[in-house]
Amino acid sequence: MTPIRLAIVGGGPKAAALCAKIACLRDLFRVPIEATVFERSTPGAHWSGGESGYTDGVQCLCTPAERDLGFPYSDAFGEPGKIAERMLAEYSWAAYLIRNGEYARWVGAGRHRPSHEAFAAYIADAIARSGAVVEIGEVFKLRRQDGAWTVFYDRDGDEEDLAGFDGVVITGSGPPRPAMGQDLGNRWVFNGQTFWTNRYGIRDHLARIDDDASDEDVVIIGAGGTAAAIAGWLVRAGVTKPIRIIGSQPTLYGRIDSAFENRMFENLEVWETLSPEKRKEFSDRLTRGAVWQTVIDDLGRAENVVYTPGEAKGVKLYDLAEPEGPLMVEYNAFAPGASAPPIFASVVIDARGFDGWWFREWLIPSLRDRIAKDSETLEKEMSEDLSLPLGGTAPNFHVPGKSWFKHPGHASLMTLGDMADAILLPYVLPHLNTAAPIAKSGTKP
Repeated sequence: MTPIRLAIVGGGPKAAALCAKIACLRDLFRVPIEATVFERSTPGAHWSGGESGYTDGVQCLCTPAERDLGFPYSDAFGEPGKIAERMLAEYSWAAYLIRNGEYARWVGAGRHRPSHEAFAAYIADAIARSGAVVEIGEVFKLRRQDGAWTVFYDRDGDEEDLAGFDGVVITGSGPPRPAMGQDLGNRWVFNGQTFWTNRYGIRDHLARIDDDASDEDVVIIGAGGTAAAIAGWLVRAGVTKPIRIIGSQPTLYGRIDSAFENRMFENLEVWETLSPEKRKEFSDRLTRGAVWQTVIDDLGRAENVVYTPGEAKGVKLYDLAEPEGPLMVEYNAFAPGASAPPIFASVVIDARGFDGWWFREWLIPSLRDRIAKDSETLEKEMSEDLSLPLGGTAPNFHVPGKSWFKHPGHASLMTLGDMADAILLPYVLPHLNTAAPIAKSGTKP
């Protein structure tokens, strides 16, 4: 039987959840389905704190560890409990710790949230155990050929391609948006990725100039989790210069582990009664634009962190003759008629977010144009299987990171198990209707 083949771009938690669920379906119900993960470096790299950036690896995960690759362990595939039980036994956070002799210590320490580095190791372990094929390389083109998807990718400078995929799943947040001032030639302008790969050099630079540039701030542009995490690292690293966060929100919004908020991530009945505006508000407030309370507390204790509401407009050199000299950050204050003088900065980090549609450049021109012109409509008309309605030229093109309208939890880490179910169900349902479960030892099939 010809297997179902899924191409998964990115080797993060969404890829791991899909690979784990595919392995369970294959092992328990003989569903002929395979996953190939295309990852630029190594699975879990963006969480590891290594050269990929995005984190130092030491920060704690925002979501509780129990919201792991299988959560909420629903029964979407027929036989009650069968897939959920296998996921819990083989791919849960608890099972991972047990295999590594760490479970008792974790419980004894209070079941704390894992570090990003520990979470990266969990992701990599799940993908490896699932038996998924991992292709190391950078995807640069996706095409429909002979009724199937072909993935073109660069492996160490050599262009390669794999054909015959029934569907493509795009995961990850995408690259950072271009940083304001990145074209100035000043090496102290960073974005939400390059900060992490240069963080120790930034710390040492700020320590050297602390006395000579007392009137210059460290400016972070952005009001979400990335901006707050960067400010938190600088505080913990002992930076004493003023750290100014300029954000388009009135303040930094804290996110606590609230039962009321958490219920909404699984309450589709209520979700479907909300207007698009309310769904967007929830998504922005609790996933992209919120800072976990532990980070808020760290920043609140620091005397050198200031939040300035406003909209950053640009970054310039104070003296064009000194490209390595002081920077000026221009911004608009929110108060009507208020003038906002530029802020002098020794370091600027533009942490406004990431380009969530970066993959459009991999598609044919007509699809690129459609995404550019009408991305919000595509999000609102997303199918139940989290595929974009791109028409017959691009079927089975799943983008869970853009599912804020369809489901409250699928774009984040809150419901990874249900996210995987939503994508996989249309592929495997015909096989589940005809396949008998694999019998346990000592029983008849």
